[in-house]
Amino acid sequence: MQKHVSTILKLCSRFLTTQRKRQQQYRESPSRSVGLICKPCWLIRAHHRGEYNQIPDNALLWIVAALNYLIDPFDLIPDATPVLGFIDDATVIEFVTDKTRQTLDDFMMWETVAV
Repeated sequence: MQKHVSTILKLCSRFLTTQRKRQQQYRESPSRSVGLICKPCWLIRAHHRGEYNQIPDNALLWIVAALNYLIDPFDLIPDATPVLGFIDDATVIEFVTDKTRQTLDDFMMWETVAV
């Protein structure tokens, strides 16, 4: 489990860095899809660091499972399949984001107040 969490944290960090550079380069505002992936990544990172522990175990499990599904090459529909390969990933992320919406909102509120 620790290995998967470390891998997810590294990939989330790389994704967030890439998105930040892209936004600065093109002066883009964050898109909704970026927010759907960033919020769970931030939450996992804060939880892993011990900064935020107010997350129910079932929400943590859903989020880690969704991020693992996103980075795992063995999907229901392989990512190599044009368009359809990413639709299943997006569907899983959307489903888990909806399922853990209150937890993610509570975290974002905590993060806003903590800063």
